[in-house]
Amino acid sequence: MEAERYEDLAELAESIADENFTDGKTDLELILRKKGINLVTGHYESYFTGTLYHKAKEFTVFLNMDDLEENKIPRIRFTIAHELGHYFIDEHRNLLRSGTSISFNASHNCELNEREANHFASFLLMPTKKFLAVAFSIEQGLPAILQLATQFESSIESTSIHYLKLDCCNGLLIRWKEDNSVQFHLCSATFGHQIGSGRKPVIQLAPAYINLLKAQLDNPDNEYHVVENATNLSHWLPHIGAGSSLDRPALEQTIRLGNYGGITLITIHS
Repeated sequence: MEAERYEDLAELAESIADENFTDGKTDLELILRKKGINLVTGHYESYFTGTLYHKAKEFTVFLNMDDLEENKIPRIRFTIAHELGHYFIDEHRNLLRSGTSISFNASHNCELNEREANHFASFLLMPTKKFLAVAFSIEQGLPAILQLATQFESSIESTSIHYLKLDCCNGLLIRWKEDNSVQFHLCSATFGHQIGSGRKPVIQLAPAYINLLKAQLDNPDNEYHVVENATNLSHWLPHIGAGSSLDRPALEQTIRLGNYGGITLITIHS
């Protein structure tokens, strides 16, 4: 995504959030009502999680409750915000009005459409000024991400990505799957600058070590959601030699995401 496009979508989402922000979060139902967008929940097997449909000059957001659990409010909110992205992004809305699918059509970049809607959703749910005001009022780290996710009713995963992209800490985020493989990773701008990499440095994930973290998290005597360990950057970044000037001590914090793996955040002092 071009930087200018990225900024434009964020500004659009934040302007809508500012007009519909009540009780500490973006009121998605209010936005739907204002725009006359219907919201329908149903059971659609595995065909989609959410979708925006246009017919007879009306827009409808369908939520698939076979894929969304009733008690997972953050995931439901992100799905609605994603579909609102398709509505408010002119190019997406115009495609739908013309009867063209924005998700299943070889004539345009469907993957880009989905990335743009995800980007829009993040800033709709977590507008920058409000997010940073909270983030910088509390101690940095994974507990801060959990607090932000609770306050903005956003998923832990989307909140952690937003946290790193807005440079709220000097850190590296690794989202690992239950099979100990990496789903995605990124670092804050400050972290990338200090270790001489971009936003996605090459990382190394030791399956045996992830299993150790799982054991710590799953220990019935563990009363906390987050497991903390001391580490060094060379443990996670192969381009940093052990004992080198870049091999700084760091704080490692890990949380489980149910049966879907977990998130590890490695932070260093600026």
